[in-house]
Amino acid sequence: MTRTQLVSCICLICLGAISAGPALADLDIVWMRTYGGPDNDGLVQAIYASDGSIVAVGYTYSSGAGAMDVYAVKVDAAGDTVWTRALGGSGRDYGYGLCEAPGGGYALAGYTTSAGAGAEDVYVIRLDAGGNPVWARTYGGTGSDEGRAICQSGDGGFVVAGRTASYGSGESDSYVLKLAANGDTVWTRVYGGAEYDWSEGVSETADGCYCVCGTTGSNSPSRDICLIKIDAAGALVWQRFYGDFATAFSHDWGTGLCATADSGVVVTGNRIIAGIDPSDLYFLRTDRLGAQTSLKRYADAYVEYGHSICETPDGGFLISGSKKAGATLKNDLVLAKRIGGSGWLWGQVIGGSGSDWGSSVTPLATGYYVVAGQTDSYGAGGYDGWLIKVAEPGAGARGGDANPGAAFIGAMPNPVGESTCLTFGLAEDGEADLGVFDVAGRRVRLLAAERYCVGQHTVIWDGRDDAGRDVSPGIYLVRLSSGTFQAASKLVVLRK
Repeated sequence: MTRTQLVSCICLICLGAISAGPALADLDIVWMRTYGGPDNDGLVQAIYASDGSIVAVGYTYSSGAGAMDVYAVKVDAAGDTVWTRALGGSGRDYGYGLCEAPGGGYALAGYTTSAGAGAEDVYVIRLDAGGNPVWARTYGGTGSDEGRAICQSGDGGFVVAGRTASYGSGESDSYVLKLAANGDTVWTRVYGGAEYDWSEGVSETADGCYCVCGTTGSNSPSRDICLIKIDAAGALVWQRFYGDFATAFSHDWGTGLCATADSGVVVTGNRIIAGIDPSDLYFLRTDRLGAQTSLKRYADAYVEYGHSICETPDGGFLISGSKKAGATLKNDLVLAKRIGGSGWLWGQVIGGSGSDWGSSVTPLATGYYVVAGQTDSYGAGGYDGWLIKVAEPGAGARGGDANPGAAFIGAMPNPVGESTCLTFGLAEDGEADLGVFDVAGRRVRLLAAERYCVGQHTVIWDGRDDAGRDVSPGIYLVRLSSGTFQAASKLVVLRK
């Protein structure tokens, strides 16, 4: 392989847990791959697509039209490249986040200096399933504006969160944009004070609102975590701050969030206590009203950063970030697991002789995850984009899914109006269950529970529950189970 290389040598080091908990093994590494060319390249976020592939976005200096371009990569379940794209113009273009788009394809968010009204502008690109641009739009003013995260909205559009120096009252402010499916602006909101404020994560919550996480310098003498909840029409539901407000020497940063079934959120980031602790990654949990229910630091010997967080099947949470060694001052990718009532279970470091960074972690099939980041320990260039597939012990044989012969392919249309066609495939004869669940995990409709022959199958869902009633508008999950394999994908139901 030239641009995609299998990593054959890795370094694994275990971190000590902060509080006592069950003795669990590290995650198994199923595969690690690098993506890029002779110059610096990196991946910032990866998602699990409804066709069973992995799609990631970041930046590339190795290819494209400008000094730096948005880098998009699609790979199959084994990490083999399906396609790569370098997107942008003659300036600097960077991709921070992505999500699936309604009806197929993907939406990427970042910033560009190649087009737009200012020094940097929010940059959103819509790709089809083959990686071909459908449209690209810029948003912002004459200052510096960035899109740091994007999620699909319940009405089939998108919500983008980032920062703006073009609008607002401070050096920079949190910037939230609601976009229609074609990229037209539905509404924009700016939040902040006199100092630097910005956002780095956004997620739709179970109650149909949007929660944005980031950092504020305007609330106290120090940096504090900021959470903002906005309803579907763009009205502010609440804004909350978290951290040590009493001193200018403690800084708390919010970098990634995950919505929970109770309409609350969990957040990761890092805390710096000047002169005492260079940086610790942390875990913050809130209820639906923003009340803090947990704030825990993962304190280790030197420097750790938390960048991304996701739920695990056992009710816990997995954090991806980085850990800097005091002796070498080089980073390694770090994974940390936490379960409520048990504390920090373990920490796991993955890296080599260079500097390695973990930017996002995303669930795949049950017990499997993909981590995205960048590495200069392996690959073809200075830094290369990095994807690592990891598995909980017992999730399946090392090297593949527990049932690689099953795959959920997709729903069309999605968002769902009156009905949708759900498609799944089996590579061998076997039992398969297909059901629709609400965000709390309750089954709404059992669509199939029978033995299927090899091949592709479709099931029509008419938007009704097991009792024949129309389901309410909102977010649902369609879940495929076949043997030990499970996969789930989001369905958005709209009603006229």
